[in-house]
Parts: sequence; C-alpha cells; structure tokens
Amino acid sequence: MKKTYKKSAFSLIEILIYSTLLSLIVLFLIQIIIYYQKSSKTIDQISIFQMKINSALAVMDYDFGNAGYTALQDGVVLSSFYYVDQNGQVINNNIASDVRKIKLTNNNDKDTISFYYFDIQENNLAYIGSATALGGGNSAEIDVDPSVVNMSDPSFQAMWPDPNMQGNNPNNNGVQPYYVIAYAPDANGNWVGVLFYITKVQYNANHLQHRPLSFYGGNLNKDIINYLPSNNIRVMKPKEIYKMSYYIDANNNLIREVYNFRTDNPISSVVLLSNVESFNIQVALDENNDNQVDLDNGEPVWRDSIPNSLEDKVAMIRYTIVLRSNIRNLIGLDRNPLTNAGNDGFKRYMLYRVVTLKNIVNPSI
Repeated sequence: MKKTYKKSAFSLIEILIYSTLLSLIVLFLIQIIIYYQKSSKTIDQISIFQMKINSALAVMDYDFGNAGYTALQDGVVLSSFYYVDQNGQVINNNIASDVRKIKLTNNNDKDTISFYYFDIQENNLAYIGSATALGGGNSAEIDVDPSVVNMSDPSFQAMWPDPNMQGNNPNNNGVQPYYVIAYAPDANGNWVGVLFYITKVQYNANHLQHRPLSFYGGNLNKDIINYLPSNNIRVMKPKEIYKMSYYIDANNNLIREVYNFRTDNPISSVVLLSNVESFNIQVALDENNDNQVDLDNGEPVWRDSIPNSLEDKVAMIRYTIVLRSNIRNLIGLDRNPLTNAGNDGFKRYMLYRVVTLKNIVNPSI
C-alpha cells in the first residue's frame, strides 16, 4: 500500500505577510545604513570644524600673547627704536614704546585689534653679543670678536647668509636681504636699537681693518652707526618682526592681516575662521609698571577700550568669538546666548579665551 504525502505550500496570504516583513526588515536596515552614513558625515564635519577652531585659537593665542613684545634675544627691552624705511632713511621719531602699543577699536561686536611684536630665534646663532661699530663710510660695518664668534662654522653662516646684493642688482645665491637689529646702551643704561636690512655679508673679510663681518645697509649705511649711543654693540636677527591686525571682514570672516614693518603694505591676509557673528575683545592693564595686572577685589579690571596714554600698558587680552554652524545635531554647540537668535535653524559655538601677554612676568591671578 503506497503512502500518500500531503503537499504543503505557502498561501498567498502567507507570502504577502513574509514579503511585507522582509520589506520592513530591508527598509529598517537601509535606514540604519543611512543613519550611520549621516552620523559618519556629521562626525567628519565636527572633526574638521573643531580642527579649524583649534588651529585658529593656537595662532591667536600665540599672537596675542606676544602683542607689544619687544624684548630681544638676551632679554633687553629697547628704550628707543629706530628703523630704516624703504628709501634708506632713518625714521627718528619712532620710540620703542610706540612699537609696544596695542590699538583696540570697538565696532558693534566686531572689534579690531592691531599690534607689533618681535618674534626672536629660538637659538643664539642669530645673536652676536660682542661687536664694535667701525662704520662711518659707505657701510655699516661691525667688527665681531673672533674669540666669541666662529664665522667659519657652517651653522653660523647658515644663520647669517650672504644676500650678496649690490644696489638693485639681483643676488646669485637666492638669499633675499633680511633685517637685523643692532643695539647698544647709552650712558644711563638705556638701550637704543636700529633696524635695517642686510644686503651683503663678508665672512672673514678685511682682516687688516679688523672687519671680519660687514653689514651693508643699502642707501643708509653710516647713519645706522650714528644712531647707536656707544660702540658696545649687540646684533640679532629676529625670526620675524610682525605688524598685524585682526578684524572681521564684510563676509563675516575673521582675518589675520600682516603688514610690512617698514612700509605698512599688507603682505599676508589669512582667513582664520568663517561665519563669525561676533568678535569681542577686552583688555586688562598694568598701569603702574610692576609686571602685574591691575586688580579690583582680586579680579582683573577689564576694559572695552584703551586710553591713548595707556596703549603700551596692556597686560592681558580677553576675547570672545561666536561662530555659526549649519551642522545639525552638533554636540556641544549651544544656541547663541548673546543674541538669542537660535530659531533660524543654526547652531552657535562660543569661544572664550584669556591670554596673558609675554611682557607680564607675574599675572598675579
């Protein structure tokens, strides 16, 4: 007797149910994939956003910390500071305190700050602590003590390269003229400095005249020496001498603009941050020159502006930046507490920093 088997099959209803469940599962998986893709994109955006902020803050903190800093390689702070303009003439009305001044302009939550500072080399190869002026003719010639400086040392020559410029003729070795500061003390111990360009360096030249190193200052020449009060000269090559401004442009970008020190022509303009809604700056002063910020009940006295007579007394800078971001669900970005304009769909991020200037030895807070 043969066994009979009942054939089973999915009914139409069962197929529809299974298809629906499978579709829901696939749809759910697709939604998960889309979510994680969006999350990954958002994380990347946040990471890039934060890196830009960190990079900008590092630059700003460094610049603001050095604002008005005019100490040289050996810690000397100049009492008077002259420099040679692009025509080879000494500017004789620029005292050192002018270079130490910080300018602050308030402009409807988009402030502007301008200042100078010397950025010195991190090693003493760019510093000559014992030299004597011999100039008086057509060159600012400086005698370097060979017992102190080994001019045959390749590292010395690398730090003090020879531009080999004569007049307007181009040099052959690719080295552009660069500036140095020669400075010397007067009878009262006040240091006077002159900044000028070097257009030619001679290594171990003019032995009979005891001029192993000669600096040629272009059209100026002997006037460089005339402005120094004594023959006990020190020479240093700064890494850079900055004159700069921070401001918000018409497109709400935070701009770091650097100028040529001698000509006041812009040489660099960089966007540090975009979508800046506000840039507020305050300063605290050291009015009595005791290297301590002025306090009131143990707290710095913050000012929105700087009186003209106190522009070289800034001890601390406090700045607040509010950024607008279109990154949705950005963790840590609160709506702007300053303008209460959080209903436009954008997130705000507030940056708050306090920087003590390098000129201040003891902030006392």
